[in-house]
Amino acid sequence: MLRPSRFLGPFSLCIALTAGMGAHAAPPGDRFALVLGESTYAKLPPLQGCSVSAQVIGERLRALGFTVTEQTDASNGAMSAALIDLAGQAAAAPEPTIVIYFCGYQVDFDNRLFLVPVEASLTRPSDVLTQGLPAQSFLDVAARKTRVGWSILDTYASPPAQPGEPAAIARFVTGQTTAPGHIIMVAAETAASTTATPLAQSLAAALAAPPVDLDQAAAAVRKDTTGRATLAVAGSGGGLTLLQPPPKPPAPPPVVAVAPKPVPPPAAPPVAPAQPAAPAIAMPEEAQYSEVDRRRVQAALRELGYYDGDVDGVFGPETRAAIRRYQHEIGAPMTGTLTPGDATRLVAGLPQGKQ
Repeated sequence: MLRPSRFLGPFSLCIALTAGMGAHAAPPGDRFALVLGESTYAKLPPLQGCSVSAQVIGERLRALGFTVTEQTDASNGAMSAALIDLAGQAAAAPEPTIVIYFCGYQVDFDNRLFLVPVEASLTRPSDVLTQGLPAQSFLDVAARKTRVGWSILDTYASPPAQPGEPAAIARFVTGQTTAPGHIIMVAAETAASTTATPLAQSLAAALAAPPVDLDQAAAAVRKDTTGRATLAVAGSGGGLTLLQPPPKPPAPPPVVAVAPKPVPPPAAPPVAPAQPAAPAIAMPEEAQYSEVDRRRVQAALRELGYYDGDVDGVFGPETRAAIRRYQHEIGAPMTGTLTPGDATRLVAGLPQGKQ
């Protein structure tokens, strides 16, 4: 029997979505969004404007036909589960469009940018390694096998940047390699307020006129936020729009006068072919894991009862021991490192048993 876990509900759902079993069909549509607004922090000043901003962006995306997952004051575990769930939705759609919006605090540690959930208690800088979420994971989900990906991080620095100090977001965005159709937009806001942030206001205006050309929208937001927030943008729309244009109707065939033919009896209606199951996510070699891949492995180990540590994307001794227990159960060499096949089987949530 599986051991209880505080992440059992959300991670059970995301593992079922990524497993690709016949009982779980792909969700309708091909536009998905994750909107996060962190407002009521336990150990940091509140950011009421972030909850307002999330509501504004969520409403705009729903009006464009997106399936929106919107969370306010989400915990580390809830945000991790939502990211994995979003990755599963994208994998189940042929050409998905993904938008991710986060508003809250960010911490720059060891030249890496981390996003801070509301329950975080950062008594020393290194605490963000276990209590924060790497900003890179938000970019990885939006860029993986998507037609269009738009990663938007609307942040407040903690501690605040000193005058003249280079913004951490500029270093984070510089050097990001993106495919056409993936836009990265990271803002460093200044004064907190009770209204939507400058970036959220500019985004809402850019999303008001579909189909929303990506390059035009990015240029408009950059211009509108000048002087109100520090904004770093990377990537190119490559001529794509947030909404796919409707296909052109085929030209009508020429009218040819023919003699009427006898009407045959109606044929039996054709049987619609069964829809194929959504494909399972194939895991790469462990050296090529992204942050989301590592969290997915930890979540699956925890779901199956091999691991009871934090789902933080760090493969420490507890994670390696859990992998060896899993390998022992399936009859694989107990190396502590998963092969691509064993990792794919693990995250698919397959039953335990010898190979």
